[in-house]
Amino acid sequence: MGRCSMRVFDAWLVVSLISVGSAGGCAGGSRAAKTKPDGAAGDGAPGKSDATLDGSRTDGSQADGGGARCGNGVVEGQEACDDGNTLSGDGCSADCHLETCDAQSCPQGCCNQTGQCVNGAQDAVCGKGGQTCQDCTQSDEICHNQACEALTGCDPGTKMDCGNCGQRTCAGDRTWGGCEGEGVCGAGEIQELGTCGNCGTLQRVCQSDCTLGDAQCVNEGICHPGDISTDGCGACQSKECTQQCSWGSCQTAQEVCNGQDDDCNGTCDDGFACCQAATDSCTTSCGSTGTKTCQSGCTWGSCQPPSETCNGQDDNCDGHVDEGYRVDVEGSTFTAMHAYNAGCNGWGMACNNAIHQFCAGRNGCSVSGFGPVEANGDNMNLVCAAGADVITSTYTELQGYLSSCTSATPASGSCSAAIHRYCWHHGYTSGFGPVYSADPTVRFTCVHDGTVLNPTYTVLSTIQPPCDGSTERWGMYCNSAIHRWCQQQGYGSGYGPVENNGDDCYVVCLTN
Repeated sequence: MGRCSMRVFDAWLVVSLISVGSAGGCAGGSRAAKTKPDGAAGDGAPGKSDATLDGSRTDGSQADGGGARCGNGVVEGQEACDDGNTLSGDGCSADCHLETCDAQSCPQGCCNQTGQCVNGAQDAVCGKGGQTCQDCTQSDEICHNQACEALTGCDPGTKMDCGNCGQRTCAGDRTWGGCEGEGVCGAGEIQELGTCGNCGTLQRVCQSDCTLGDAQCVNEGICHPGDISTDGCGACQSKECTQQCSWGSCQTAQEVCNGQDDDCNGTCDDGFACCQAATDSCTTSCGSTGTKTCQSGCTWGSCQPPSETCNGQDDNCDGHVDEGYRVDVEGSTFTAMHAYNAGCNGWGMACNNAIHQFCAGRNGCSVSGFGPVEANGDNMNLVCAAGADVITSTYTELQGYLSSCTSATPASGSCSAAIHRYCWHHGYTSGFGPVYSADPTVRFTCVHDGTVLNPTYTVLSTIQPPCDGSTERWGMYCNSAIHRWCQQQGYGSGYGPVENNGDDCYVVCLTN
């Protein structure tokens, strides 16, 4: 016969599946554990398994990835047997040692020739109650209700169902042949694979064609242990899911760090340093008023300084007072500039000085200015700048950056380039001026946050044609062209050229 089969005959008995070995694996009524062939990958016999999906075991032990694991259907290490489960009373104990086979230790099976308790519901291994297993593989016998029953004669060619969806065929001598074509399991049998989901059981059910169905998680609870819910509870109450995956009773909520008043006592996250995500004022390291935020663990974060404002103080703690080059385009007249320098009638050193004084005398953070950036008759536009530093130097020092910058021609491309280079060398972005000139003294303004760009004279001449690098390389028309071009790029204004060579025309754009 050579095939191992199982069948559930008693409704109260749940038979767990045992893996089917090679032909002859149950010959002689033996259900001794089988060793795994070299290189075989199998996971042990299916059946009543104590392994869960995460690798833990229902008996609380943990499978050793490199050692023996009782209940996997393979004899390993110090095991004397392994019948694919960790149940005692079936011939192989829960710790994989042989048991005495008798009616007490083997109530639902029979004792094979090696003294092991086996299923006893197969044609080759039949019996129960700890009795010696019978062999029903004779052509005229079949294992039925765990006892051998004689088969009557038959008509040649007649077929009879047997085992797990198998069939016997009546031979020409009117005797029944062996059970052939059996499936891997008995219809309706259940293979338990371990735990799953919310306290559920992962199992496979043998189908009507004696093949195993897909694994399914059954008998799950309604929640996951440790989960919290307020459904069905009163105000400020909650319930917790138990280890049996069912909801416990509603209890007054415990305060946790979540930005809420869980226990309804009127205080958010009481018991913690602060309410999660709340903000409060604080004093920064430079003395300004900053903001601190309550972190995810309900502890205060560091004090963050505010943005720099025009107040004569270092608000953002970067060591600079009122920095951040901010410009404001102002409308005025040449006549008004005469109050600061009577020589301001168009463009040049006199207007540089007048505009500087006008801007420095305004309320706010303006410390200097440049222009005119537009002019029409007596009307003019100038630019006042905040967050800059007015530098007092000498022409001798500026000549160290460009020798052609002299007190004779202070408002020139040469001095503009020398001032730009001086400011850059001293850690600024650029500079403009001079805003005051009295040889040997010269004053100019260095800026922190300008952006140096190269629009080219070709582009600037499309805005103011005379600023083409030939008719004019530095002067009133180029002031206007640079101012308008920087505004087109999204800035507040700009000045220059601070460097020029051929068609290249480097200017400095400043933000509002």
